[in-house]
Amino acid sequence: MNPDLAEVAGMLHDIGRRFPGTNIKHCLDGYNIMLEKGYPFIANICLSHAFQVRSLSSYAGKFDLTSEEESFIIKFLDSYEYSLYDLLIPLCDAFAGGSGYWLIEKRLVNVALRNGIAPETTLQWKKIFELKYQFEELIGCSVYDLLPGVVENTFDNDP
Repeated sequence: MNPDLAEVAGMLHDIGRRFPGTNIKHCLDGYNIMLEKGYPFIANICLSHAFQVRSLSSYAGKFDLTSEEESFIIKFLDSYEYSLYDLLIPLCDAFAGGSGYWLIEKRLVNVALRNGIAPETTLQWKKIFELKYQFEELIGCSVYDLLPGVVENTFDNDP
């Protein structure tokens, strides 16, 4: 993997949030922004990052999509071949808390408390842990060893 490309993908995966008040639509907005700018690789990550389980029912939060947009995402998820970058970005997202890096468990519960849970939330959570183990196998250590402040940030009072 190219670390520079991974960093750029991580920085841009939520670019669709530049439109305030969007929920699931931020994935599609980011996809469209990056396609318009000529970056299809990043566009795909913008859309794939919220769907470790390839299903709209795995998304917890408000559905602010038209039926045509929902159909587009379903077709995308059915046909898209995930790269290692598509897997790395949601894993990194699962560490990113308000005060820095957190244990995955705190982050997942924090998101569930804010957004609720979806029919496939536990499948999403299992997939995140599978990704953690997969990347730890690739790098030969715990991902937590690479993240400064995990212990301090996890056990502070930041909800």
